[in-house]
Amino acid sequence: MYYNYLKIAFRNLFRQLSYTLINVVGLGTGIAAFLLIMLYIQYHLSFDEHIPEAENLYRVTQIQQAEGVGEQHVAFNPGPLADEAVKQIPEIRDAVRMMAWGAVPVRVDEKYYTQDDVIWTDQSVFRIFGIKLVAGDTTNALTELKSVVISLKTAEKYFGSAENAINKQFVFNYENGYTIRAVMENQPENAHLQMEMLVSYESALSKYSFLKSWDSNSMGVYVLLNPSAKPDEAAKKIYDLLAENKALSTLANSPKIYLQAVSDIHLHAGHIKFQNNYAQGDFSLIIAFVIIALIIIIIACINFINLAIARSVKRAKEVGVRKTLGASRRNLVYQFMGESVIITFLALIAALLLVELSLPEFNQLLDLRLSMQVFDKPLFGVGLLIIWLFVSLLSGIYPAFFISRYQAVEVLKGVRESGSKFGGWLSRALVVFQFSVAIALIFIVIVTNRQIQFVMDKDLGYNYNKVIGVKLRGGDVAQDATLLKQEFKKLSGVGRVAAASNINGVGGSQFTITVDDTADKQLMVRAGYIDADFLPLMDIPIIEGRNFNEAYATDDEAIILNQAAVKALGWTSPIGKKFRSFDASDSLQKPTVIGVISDYHYYSIHSKIEPAAFMLNPDGYAIVCVKYQTEDAKAVIEDLENSWNTLFPGKPFDWISAQERLERQYRNDQNSIRLFTMFTVLALLISALGLYGLSALRVEQRSREIGIRKVLGGSVFQLIYLIIREFLSLIGIAGLIALPVGYIFAQQILDQFAYTVNITVFDGLLSLLAASIIALITLAIHARRAAVSNPVISLKSD
Repeated sequence: MYYNYLKIAFRNLFRQLSYTLINVVGLGTGIAAFLLIMLYIQYHLSFDEHIPEAENLYRVTQIQQAEGVGEQHVAFNPGPLADEAVKQIPEIRDAVRMMAWGAVPVRVDEKYYTQDDVIWTDQSVFRIFGIKLVAGDTTNALTELKSVVISLKTAEKYFGSAENAINKQFVFNYENGYTIRAVMENQPENAHLQMEMLVSYESALSKYSFLKSWDSNSMGVYVLLNPSAKPDEAAKKIYDLLAENKALSTLANSPKIYLQAVSDIHLHAGHIKFQNNYAQGDFSLIIAFVIIALIIIIIACINFINLAIARSVKRAKEVGVRKTLGASRRNLVYQFMGESVIITFLALIAALLLVELSLPEFNQLLDLRLSMQVFDKPLFGVGLLIIWLFVSLLSGIYPAFFISRYQAVEVLKGVRESGSKFGGWLSRALVVFQFSVAIALIFIVIVTNRQIQFVMDKDLGYNYNKVIGVKLRGGDVAQDATLLKQEFKKLSGVGRVAAASNINGVGGSQFTITVDDTADKQLMVRAGYIDADFLPLMDIPIIEGRNFNEAYATDDEAIILNQAAVKALGWTSPIGKKFRSFDASDSLQKPTVIGVISDYHYYSIHSKIEPAAFMLNPDGYAIVCVKYQTEDAKAVIEDLENSWNTLFPGKPFDWISAQERLERQYRNDQNSIRLFTMFTVLALLISALGLYGLSALRVEQRSREIGIRKVLGGSVFQLIYLIIREFLSLIGIAGLIALPVGYIFAQQILDQFAYTVNITVFDGLLSLLAASIIALITLAIHARRAAVSNPVISLKSD
């Protein structure tokens, strides 16, 4: 019996090949989009799963309340906290300190390299993060001064193998004597901390005395709790420990402490301003893409349902004959569900092929390395089976029951006809739903793309065009900056040259400043170390006072504020005002305000411009900025590199453009919008594909009416309008539903930025127009064909 169902199902599907192809392509594209989104989501949800006791591992985080910057979450703490927490807090059974350094110059066998993902840390990192060694042991690893552990990939890069790397010495950040004591397994990419080189914490202590102080929040501190411990109670005791050691006194208001689960760091740490978090994700985006994935697959199923309902009239007589010959309604449901299962299976195969073919482009678009190997896992095999059955039921159950309910007598007498457009109210509602979703998605894409364009075009308050930053690497940075400035100024095509702590002037430091030697007026500011050439190079206007002048010895104790700082302090005449020292030791120096600059966006426009203070501090310089005047950037970079190699032979030349840095700030936003746009286009195309098949069947059902109208003098335009008007009315209804929904979601996206575009009526009209044009083009193909066809053929066939 079931064999007969399958045979008849295949026969019907091949007989209506165009109908079958439309369904397979529509469903296949929808399932492929769903699978791609699931791969993307699975990648983000898998972060830090490799950590053995992730459920008990937490990162200590502060909520600081400070005048000037308001509330900010910070995932850095004093260096001594880790050891003391293990000793004094029973809930904590282990802890580790970690300070990421990013890229560091190293020299192996007289050759310099730039080593990425360097972290200063304790030996406890092996226990807490479950790091396994492939060579060496943990006896001396990260316990000695200048002890280093590297990844297998790094060992093979520098020494050819893990075994050859053990006990080898190399130069780290221009300092001799660092020894490789062990080689660890390569760490997974889906980890919020990337570890290619681990350097002992003792090495950091020998170089940076502030790490011993309770006053400096400079280390990421992770604590491993006992399974029965409550994170809130442990956090309260950490707060008490910090308060006991006066670690909270440098802030205007004492912070709150909480423990963030390591499993939450990747997707739930967007609110944390200072942290180490590789490839930081956003849980709200994950939810958004889950919704989009479900919407796309539902739209594809709606196509199937609508086409089946519209096609039901052509199969009514078949149903009548089968019922006359003794077929029960259950038999007919089995038959039509069998066709649905077959189409869905073919669509699933097509979807897997589409995913395989599109995955390289998808990875390139989002700068990811997703792989279909994840489908080899049994769980994903079960998932594919569930998708197949779910889509088969969702798309096939209603059409099967709809068609099988026809009465044999009615259909054989010709009473049962397609009197209701699209097979009834459900079909109309489904078309409205499809285009409501499509229009809402188009609306959101239009608004978000306008926002990103606004971000890229916005006047940031400084001129970053044709600015290159050459990074200083260790050594005497003040002297190196002076030498580089002298050499770079000699080059043709080079205009101004300046030294700074960052290419945009402001680094990652922040200080609490006190006015007039009292504790009554305090302000937290972002700190920037710049020389006298930086403000002119970046075209940042001085609106009051003057710039630094290195010829004035007193400028070593001078500062320049931005407008936001002056406003936060409530000053009308800031020039000449004095502060207590910026550093935590409260030295007797009293920095004097000599100038005020206009506000500029030194961070992204996701946040408002915060108070900032700039000072001369050559030891804090990390980059030399070059403003070039030629159009040939490549030639300028080559000249800069040649000058670098002359001054520092063998040392790696590393540079970044200000434009590239700006684009990097919004890369996650751009990638998300690209992904959103891509799946919006897919949803629209799937909807259009369903409309294409639906209009073909609708034209076929009304062929006799069209023939009669044409004989009676109906024009081509009138006939085309006759066919498409019922569809356009549904799209109009969809627009009324979609635009308010799209507005709400678009506004939520804009709320993530401090500075935004305004949503306008034009955005709604444009999204409605785009959907209407696509629908019109789709409908016009069959409408025009029917309107210009010979009416004799349709009347004769009837």
